Amino acid sequence: MGRLKPLGCSKPRISTPVCQPRATGAVPEILGRRENPGQCGQLKFDFDRDPATLTRARQIYDASSFDLRAFRAQGGKILMWHGWADGAIMVTSSIGYYEGVMKVMGGRKETEDFFRLFLVPGVHHGGGGPGLTEFDTLTALENWVEKGQPPEKLIACRSANSVVERCRPVFPYPVLAHYSGKGDPKMADSFVPF
Repeated sequence: MGRLKPLGCSKPRISTPVCQPRATGAVPEILGRRENPGQCGQLKFDFDRDPATLTRARQIYDASSFDLRAFRAQGGKILMWHGWADGAIMVTSSIGYYEGVMKVMGGRKETEDFFRLFLVPGVHHGGGGPGLTEFDTLTALENWVEKGQPPEKLIACRSANSVVERCRPVFPYPVLAHYSGKGDPKMADSFVPF
């Protein structure tokens, strides 16, 4: 997070590196200021008063527990993806969370039985970006939950003018896609896990 001092303010305020207008409507709710939502926002965060108001929101929104044993015991499945070009939340936060879960759950094999992380090249926060922005996580999750078929890879593509330009497999973390040296490098079948 950056710090700035807007004109007319007596003390520094917090700012985020990427403006996300769709998220600003949630700020009053998170800070517990439903009665006067115009009094809060990213640039109106009061460091003397507001940190204490985040306690309730942190209990709801923070994914800080690595212990997912109860979730796994109920048959839960998590297919998590993160874009490498996400300018709002660093991809290392998702990697750190996944690695923390692996430690608590007993290793990679035990974790992959119910939780897989996919890191998609060139994708921004929530989608879009210069990379492989077209991929179907919902069908992959449905097949895992309903048919017992864990996702071994996602196929991510890039299109322009409704024509597919290139595709590549995205393997579950920490496996990367590597060009095999054979075939068209714009085709997903030309890549192998590395």
